[in-house]
Order: sequence, then C-alpha cells, then structure tokens
Amino acid sequence: MDRTMGGLLSLSIHAALMGYGFRRAREEFVRSLAFIYGEMGIDLFADGDVDETLRRLLEVFNEEGSAERFSYDGDEKQILLRVEGCRFADVGHPILMRMGEATCPWGVITAAVLEMKTGRRTKLETRLKDDGAETLIRLI
Repeated sequence: MDRTMGGLLSLSIHAALMGYGFRRAREEFVRSLAFIYGEMGIDLFADGDVDETLRRLLEVFNEEGSAERFSYDGDEKQILLRVEGCRFADVGHPILMRMGEATCPWGVITAAVLEMKTGRRTKLETRLKDDGAETLIRLI
C-alpha cells in the first residue's frame, strides 16, 4: 500500500480497515491519528462542530494527495463522502471486491472520526467507482 499510495495515510487506511469491526480499536486509531495530525499542526478535535471537524479532516486528505479531491455533503444524521481520482482505486477496488468488502477506506477513517466526535455509532454504504467512491455515513 505504501508504494501505491505513499505517505502517512496509507498506514492510516490499513489501521482503519484492520480495526473497523472493533469499536475500541477504532477509538485508539482515531486518537493516534489525531495525535499525528496534531504534530503536523492540525487539531481534528479543536472546538467546533462536526462540519468543522470534517473540514479539517478532508483538508488533510486533500493535502496528502492520495486522491485528486475529497468532498462531502450532509447534516447531523448522514454524511456523503466523495473521493475523486483516488490513487488506490486501480489496485484497491479489485482487491476489496474479491474480499467481498466494498467499503471505501477513506469512509472508514471518516466514520471513525465522526464516531469519536459525536459519540454515536455509524453505518456505512459505499458505491465504488472507476476512479473513486461515494460513501454514505449514517450516524445512528
């Protein structure tokens, strides 16, 4: 993954995928991610609402360059995360499909951050595209 995606976020994706089924592992992952980003000068959990947290997170994603563009729309009940021009798509999507797992890793990271911010659980639905994905994250 590091050769394909490069950088810190390739490690983040791996950790998120490994811990997705385990709430405690996701919480530890998000704490670690928040610490790393904090060292880079980005405070994911500074005072602010969910929109501000998502804006900060996607700013990091966009600066990392693992995809051409990350964006989102939504409200307090659900968020639609869009990933366009993902460097992981060519290699990663076929692997995810063979594993029977079609959840976007960026959606997993975003959902984990949302869970930590809101204290609510999430449910994800991903639609993979040729060069990216759309993930609907429902807060339950």
